[in-house]
Amino acid sequence: MSIYTIIVTYNGSKWIKKCLDSVYSSRIESKIVIVDNNSTDDTISIIRNNFKNVILFCLNKNLGFGRANNIGIIKALNYDPQYVFLLNQDAEVKKDTIEKLISKFENHPEFSILSPMHYFDSNHLDAKFKKYYERGVKIDQNLTEVNFVNAALWLVRTNDLKRYGIFNECFVHYGEDIELCRRFRSFNKKIGIVNNSLAFHKRPQNEITYSQINLEKNSEIRILLPLIGLKFNFLKSFFELSRFIIFGNKNINSRSNFGFLKRFKSFNKAFKNYISNNNNHLSLK
Repeated sequence: MSIYTIIVTYNGSKWIKKCLDSVYSSRIESKIVIVDNNSTDDTISIIRNNFKNVILFCLNKNLGFGRANNIGIIKALNYDPQYVFLLNQDAEVKKDTIEKLISKFENHPEFSILSPMHYFDSNHLDAKFKKYYERGVKIDQNLTEVNFVNAALWLVRTNDLKRYGIFNECFVHYGEDIELCRRFRSFNKKIGIVNNSLAFHKRPQNEITYSQINLEKNSEIRILLPLIGLKFNFLKSFFELSRFIIFGNKNINSRSNFGFLKRFKSFNKAFKNYISNNNNHLSLK
């Protein structure tokens, strides 16, 4: 069995050593591919001075989460591993985290993506992860099926990545993991959380402030998702896209100065992005 761990870094000097130490302490050995999004801090020197065996790509500009992960995934697929493990720079695994994910995969071939429980600290689940988890359906004692779990800690079958594609490069940061989960599910592949597999994600727990810029980004993502989805589930995606452009949603509508005209402007921007970059959702076979 072969596993490649993919880590995208960007100014991650305060996390990266603990992150990598946790992978090297895992009971399951994996090769590590790091793709750095043009960090300006000490991230690269920490990696080079302490972790000689990693495969390191240093980009000359920040390509965002999905594109950088795609570089790592494509590199890993050259070696034909059974799984790739996507790991955020601000996340850490326990010794048995990956082992328990693999064990569950072996008994559930219908699942394409499995994730451990995401804890913020020793006693508290990550706030957003908790919402995804609580919406899930329990399959057995240690497996919960969900529609989505964020890609901070994903173990993915490489055969499914080859068949159904990698991250769509329309997205820069946020939205790409939602789209990939939707795409896999459109092919009746399942997403799951393994309840007895634990890991830590040290991201901020406070809600993002809804500035005008964030509203515009949020709107573009909500348009891109069904726009891309037209190819996989036309009627559902067309209804979702039309409803958002015409009526917005609760988060958008509760903020002033973001009415129909701004949503339509977001549609134009998203559509141009879609035409320019909608290529990496295709099969890699």
